[in-house]
Amino acid sequence: MAYIVDPNVQEHVGLVIYEAKNSNCAGPDPEHFKAACLKADEEYQKSPQRRKGGKPSTRLFEELIYSTPVGAHLNALERTSIESTLVNTFSRHAACRFAWHANETTGRCDLHVLIASKNEDWPPVLTLWAEFGGTGKPHIYATINRVSDAIIQELNKTRKPSDRLKSAQTVHRENVIAATGKKHPRLAKELASLSLAPEQLAEGIKKLGYEITRQNESTISVKFTGAKKANKYNKSKLLKDIASVPLDSPVKEWKPKKKKKDKEDKDGPV
Repeated sequence: MAYIVDPNVQEHVGLVIYEAKNSNCAGPDPEHFKAACLKADEEYQKSPQRRKGGKPSTRLFEELIYSTPVGAHLNALERTSIESTLVNTFSRHAACRFAWHANETTGRCDLHVLIASKNEDWPPVLTLWAEFGGTGKPHIYATINRVSDAIIQELNKTRKPSDRLKSAQTVHRENVIAATGKKHPRLAKELASLSLAPEQLAEGIKKLGYEITRQNESTISVKFTGAKKANKYNKSKLLKDIASVPLDSPVKEWKPKKKKKDKEDKDGPV
């Protein structure tokens, strides 16, 4: 509870941390949320499903994080609208505490929602998944994605065409398409892990051990270890790609592709 409003932890440096709010609690303070979680857990311990061998408690609340696309730059009215949609969708009558984190540079905003986990509304019932067009078993993350799409569509109704947002799925598809070309697909991810300022782009590339063969105000050419030719990047596009990399996105070490060996038949090499 303290973490989501602490501006001094490393992950929050440079972010705007908004005051946390409570829903379905006796008051606005952290202690009110804690008391509601303890009460929900106590009721669960006495419930028929627990007495019949239900799973024991492992934590007092669950955390969901809703992230807007880069470039959102939400205003107060838009934040309130998203709060209402997510809280009403996922907590219903359960106690919850939530707080916004905003990156004024990239425009990305994250809403951290803590939800009392020992409640009949958690996890969301099957009808919730079906409400958003799902089939088969309920799937919490698929439901979140559908709610996210609905939020983006609603926000875009009141925005100028130039300010309209893309859904997370659309951005992901574009990134995948961009990564399947001849250019090095993991450069943005590797640079994102260094947390560099825009003017440190070249410094970061050299720090990764790659050679810069040419650069000007708008482009930079990078030659990777084991590669024969350099790849040319638009600096603005590369910086946007870096900003769009999720904070928990894993990065694998890049290695040049090995040439396929000639196939051999039973009698020897072809």
